[in-house]
Amino acid sequence: MKSVLVGRWLLSRIVVGMIEIRHKSSGEVLRQIKLKTLIGAKLSSLPLCGAWLVEQNLTEAILDIADLREADLSRAILEKTSFQDACLADANLANVIARGADFSNAKLRGATLNGGDFNGSSFRYADMNGSQCEVATLSDCDLSMAKLRGNFTRANLNRSDLRSSDLKGANLRKASLKKACLEGAIFIGADLTDANLEGAQLTGAKFFNAILRGTVLENSEVDVRVGNGAMAKKKKTQSKSWWNVWS
Repeated sequence: MKSVLVGRWLLSRIVVGMIEIRHKSSGEVLRQIKLKTLIGAKLSSLPLCGAWLVEQNLTEAILDIADLREADLSRAILEKTSFQDACLADANLANVIARGADFSNAKLRGATLNGGDFNGSSFRYADMNGSQCEVATLSDCDLSMAKLRGNFTRANLNRSDLRSSDLKGANLRKASLKKACLEGAIFIGADLTDANLEGAQLTGAKFFNAILRGTVLENSEVDVRVGNGAMAKKKKTQSKSWWNVWS
């Protein structure tokens, strides 16, 4: 028997090839699965609201359309795991290793992704409004058409595809978006103070009322609408960007 004990609740255990997934607070058994490991497990459409999956290895598991609202997956291994169309609203994915995972069309409203490694993952059409992504690694990701009105302070979004994404009012202070594709992205009211957009593609991006103080735009291709946004380049900055700005 292999078990994990947290507080007074036995929240997950493996007994004779049976895995129990329990609720993070009540200890109630949410699901019993006849498996020896969660690696590669097929868990699509399962009701796992509030599940305790801390530090679990779910590499290449399939959780498409699963209900993982308020689930705790902090520090879990989610490499190449599929969460297509899954509901992860208010879930905890802090400090996970989720390289190459698929969150396409997933609902991540209010989710916590702080410090997670999501390099190379897909968040295409995902709803991440209200999410916390501080210091998260989201480099080389597909975030196109995603709703990203969240907190991306100091997040790494280098080389990611954010075409036509919605970042209205997003917090991108000190975020790095080097060589990112931001064509048609909406940054209305967003805070990009000290963000690094070096080499980014910004054609058609909208920055009405955005804060761009100290934002690095070297070598970026700029054809944007700033409106009433606040823009102030750092001193001694030499920009090779192409500018065509409306205000």
